[in-house]
Amino acid sequence: MEGSIAICAILINWLRDNLNIIDNPNQINEYAIKVESSEGLIFVPAFSGLFAPYWRMDSRGIIIGLTQ
Repeated sequence: MEGSIAICAILINWLRDNLNIIDNPNQINEYAIKVESSEGLIFVPAFSGLFAPYWRMDSRGIIIGLTQ
């Protein structure tokens, strides 16, 4: 995560409310324990820009490393 606890909470709510990937925030831990490797997938939410160390409010999120 990009270092901000507030953004982590927003990301969890986004997974629940917008993508319907989870039903409640407790499921994040359940899923994380099952994953052995991210296989190079990187997700930078940047919902409110990027905070530390660059403080760029105009930054946007990105997902890198998707494969079939």
